Amino acid sequence: MTDILYILGRGSKHEDMELRLSLRCLGENARNIDRVFIVGNCPDWVQNVKHIPAEDTWTAENNAFQKILKACESDISNDFLLMNDDFFMLTPFDAETYPDFCRGYLKDRIKPDLYGMCIENTHNFLKEHGKPRPLDFDVHCPMRLNKGAFKLLKETAESVKKAPTGYLCRSLYGNIFNKTGVGCKDPKIREDVWKEPDLTGCISTSDDCNNILKELENRFNNKSRWEK
Repeated sequence: MTDILYILGRGSKHEDMELRLSLRCLGENARNIDRVFIVGNCPDWVQNVKHIPAEDTWTAENNAFQKILKACESDISNDFLLMNDDFFMLTPFDAETYPDFCRGYLKDRIKPDLYGMCIENTHNFLKEHGKPRPLDFDVHCPMRLNKGAFKLLKETAESVKKAPTGYLCRSLYGNIFNKTGVGCKDPKIREDVWKEPDLTGCISTSDDCNNILKELENRFNNKSRWEK
């Protein structure tokens, strides 16, 4: 059995409806899951989870890094599945054997903006540490992590904690610990148009995907065991 980890910030434009629907999808389609952990903000309608408080102090990437590290100091299972509140699993899957997905190489996603600088920092760090062609594991779908392995990245995370652009923790982890990565397209939906999931079994929304959230609510209209 595998625990599930959500890292959650504040300021949802949909009053945390994303998390509610993500949990409903999880309850309907996931096999071999044990407990749900939430690190960060926890809405008052949530129940039957282990909550680990954490504030958003740094950049989004550094906040995610620190929250995962905080969860790794808890009694979460040795191997766990990392989720975001806007990941919606639409097909049955086994949490113990969910594949590692990647979308090509980090170098191909470097752009002249803050997030692109974060990608470039991660790419350069990995090249300096013996990974000449680092893969891009920052796909908008779950990722399996091992807490003992992830804790080995703590010193690296601390070194960039206060930097304006840090490292992408998923790509850092995937490359350092030699995950192979199944090639896929990123399931993030940028426009508010429904699409069925492909290889990952997942879709992910942006802030303006109101119609997609309504469609998810229609499809998953029963409360999960994590809702009051």
